[in-house]
Amino acid sequence: MTAPKTSVLLAYLPVLLAIAVAYLVAGASLASLPMHLTRDQGYGADLVGLVAGTQFLFAILGRIWAGRLSDRIGPRAVICAGLVLTSASGLFYLISLVPNLPASFSIAALFAGRAQMGAGEAFIITSGQAWGIALVGPDRSAQAIGWAGTAL
Repeated sequence: MTAPKTSVLLAYLPVLLAIAVAYLVAGASLASLPMHLTRDQGYGADLVGLVAGTQFLFAILGRIWAGRLSDRIGPRAVICAGLVLTSASGLFYLISLVPNLPASFSIAALFAGRAQMGAGEAFIITSGQAWGIALVGPDRSAQAIGWAGTAL
């Protein structure tokens, strides 16, 4: 017998909030990237695209790793690792803002931060969906994935 829908949703709500916050942070950092690179650093749109695209590359690659880890150690641990990764990516963004830092270090810090953000994002969404499926069972797995998609 499966639990009523409302109790399952309430149990899944913290995971959905983690997904929503992770994507909010990823979007907020992406919004400021073009101005920082073009106006503050003097680079062109091509570098903006490369730095921004790094996150998406690592988000795709990270989902494979996140799925394997979720199956092996459980989705809770992987979500926590994803939250640590996304939080720590902010340190790389701060490093890129250090005054008088050579431009190559600033750009390297941005690439590292975007890669870490993408990997953390992959960990959070992949393990969050796995956790939801575990909560609702295979009969309502699409519902759990739908809730996770709504949180995005």
